[in-house]
Amino acid sequence: MTEPYPTRAEDVFSTLRYEVLTGQYRPGERLPSERELALRFESGRGAIREALRKLETLGLIKSARGGARVAALDEASLDVLGPLLDLHPVPDAELVDQCLQVLELLVGDACDHLLARGTETAVDAVRERIDHFLSLDAHDPDLLRSRLALGQTMLRESGNLPMRLIANGLRMQLADRLWTRLPDPDEAALEAVKALLRDLSGALATRNRQSARRALQALMQLNRQHLRTALCDAGATQDVHALIPTPPPRGLTL
Repeated sequence: MTEPYPTRAEDVFSTLRYEVLTGQYRPGERLPSERELALRFESGRGAIREALRKLETLGLIKSARGGARVAALDEASLDVLGPLLDLHPVPDAELVDQCLQVLELLVGDACDHLLARGTETAVDAVRERIDHFLSLDAHDPDLLRSRLALGQTMLRESGNLPMRLIANGLRMQLADRLWTRLPDPDEAALEAVKALLRDLSGALATRNRQSARRALQALMQLNRQHLRTALCDAGATQDVHALIPTPPPRGLTL
């Protein structure tokens, strides 16, 4: 019995995406023709076209005269992060850290926006999130959710929609893959986090942007360090450049 069309297209798309991301097709290289792909996958041309369309939407290929060519990975959309994180059983620790660095910048800028133009109600909403976290102990099941909610609240109350949407895109790629890997904090580690949150709350109350940014940066760097350690302990690689396919031979251009 023939597989339903959408399922077949998704299978072709997933396979070609994996092959592009792992360098089996290098940047600048032409993909096989629709006819060749249809023969390989024993599929109709419609499913092949749909798979190629999705690869182009993802930014992994570009339509060109003579057939689709593979694009450079750094020209792809944010949605490619998830498949890159899934290339190994444990996500690459350096790639994860780079994602968290971007989130750190976004949340830091959101904090600046909040203190520069936010209302007292908006600032109080963030401080209430901090107070909730400070009330929890190391064994509270709400600890992780509360930890994540703080950054989301900061972004929401900043009033900058594009900033929040970019952060949401990163968070959606990371959440299910990473947050369950965060180690349960011991009392000493939790107290270090709480000390920084108290500093942050005080800086928010006085609208001291420099102190708030400093406390927030230290907090997020501590989170990054904990997660990197957990990933490395689980056997993660630490070389994001190894995930990027080799450039094409000289003279081969898009």
